[in-house]
Amino acid sequence: MSSAVRLNSTLKYILIPLMALILLFLGAQVVWGSQQVNLIVDGVKIEPDVPAYIDHNSRTMVPVRFVTEALGSFVSWDGKEQKVVVKRGNVAVELWINEKTARVNGENKLMDTAAALKDGRTMVPLRFLAETFGMTVSWDNESRSVSLRLPVVLPPSSDKTKTVTVTGSIVNIRSGPDTSLPRVTQVKAGTVLTVIGELGEWYEVDVPGFQKGWIAGWLVDVNEAGREYSGGIGGNDGLNFSLLPFPRSALIMKDIVNVRSSPGANFPLIAQVKCGQKLAIVGEQDDWYEVSLPDGRTGWIARWLTAVVYSPHVGPSRGAGKSVVIDPGHGMTHLWDGSDPGAIGPSGVVERDVVMNISLKLGDILLKEGFTVIFTRHGDTSLTLSERANAACAANADLLVSVHANASTNPQLSGTMTFYCSSREPGQEAINQNRMVLASVIQVELVALLQREDKGVREANFLVLRESLVPAVLVETAFISNSVEEKLLASSEFQRLSAESISRGIKNFFGR
Repeated sequence: MSSAVRLNSTLKYILIPLMALILLFLGAQVVWGSQQVNLIVDGVKIEPDVPAYIDHNSRTMVPVRFVTEALGSFVSWDGKEQKVVVKRGNVAVELWINEKTARVNGENKLMDTAAALKDGRTMVPLRFLAETFGMTVSWDNESRSVSLRLPVVLPPSSDKTKTVTVTGSIVNIRSGPDTSLPRVTQVKAGTVLTVIGELGEWYEVDVPGFQKGWIAGWLVDVNEAGREYSGGIGGNDGLNFSLLPFPRSALIMKDIVNVRSSPGANFPLIAQVKCGQKLAIVGEQDDWYEVSLPDGRTGWIARWLTAVVYSPHVGPSRGAGKSVVIDPGHGMTHLWDGSDPGAIGPSGVVERDVVMNISLKLGDILLKEGFTVIFTRHGDTSLTLSERANAACAANADLLVSVHANASTNPQLSGTMTFYCSSREPGQEAINQNRMVLASVIQVELVALLQREDKGVREANFLVLRESLVPAVLVETAFISNSVEEKLLASSEFQRLSAESISRGIKNFFGR
């Protein structure tokens, strides 16, 4: 036998078993990656909209939506850089598709696997993120389950909590107790902050959305420990507390919302609720509602994921059986830029706060008339414009009013206007007529009471109007960019007249 023949024969005996092993290994990987992975968070099984899987590095990969909804994180996507940013608490993680180097608070970290695109969805390594955020991760091979335990944070003792109320118009929160240190964010007059430390004339405080920072003592009033602050949400006279005696429920406006054991994203998950569910509110703390669950338990849900339904007291009244969605404009939270303030007037009056006050006064009037009232927000919200429009459908409401203050680059422009949106679909003539009538009757009352220039009823393709399935209008009460009307908008009386005007228009619409 020639040497060439002997070599080929030898290679055959080596290569065939080797190829078999390779094929067996690859087959095992395919089977391994295709088997279901169960996800358990604080003892509750979570089923993401896209199944988790084990990648070729034997790491569990989950969709970014799971990271947002189940782990209480904020996620953003940069398509140009193929980058995912995940933020939870004071930790920000940057991940790049197919890159094993991540960045944690600006510091490079080497991972043992990489984020990936699978069937058009962004998948991220669960263990790396969970451990980076201080969670406990374990794997049960028999049930093929990944279990996560979120960090436990003890709730503060309410009778020892010290708070301060911001007295300055717009006040800087700094990274440390000195005016020369970097500004973290800003807060407005009336904001209540929990004190977690003190140094000289400075207070270290919890700041919603920005973790913590320092505020000068001469720009705040100190509230007594254990005393509940009765101030308001922006504006001059704040939250209208006559709303509080009315029964209220949280209307879930996201696909799935986590229910926690205490008011905070770090507390154990005890249940999940779905979009459209209405849960009685039995308590409130900071930006969280304590709600009554269908099984009799109570738990806490984030306020910014809900609309709030107020029910009138039983009794004959003009609005009996009718319900109205009130959408205070702006106030939508963004990952990096904080909350959307809307337009800001020349002296610093903020649209978001003014329209909140008008909306609260409007809700108070309607409730006393026997209407059911649904607010799309009470503070800041993460509801999109589409979700705010859909609140009417979820609550089975009769109409929607979105309250705004106008703005222009021309500071001389002034006046009041009301918008509606006409559908171009065939067979919508009656619906379009109702929308126009609602806008018209409200505009008439606004001009009559506010005594501002009549800018008329106008058509506009605003999303919150376009996607509402009930008659909907957007009211521009006055121009916040006009110095005269900015002062009016900041006044309690003008806010009350605005609310009274809109309520009269609504009652005229139903009574026509």
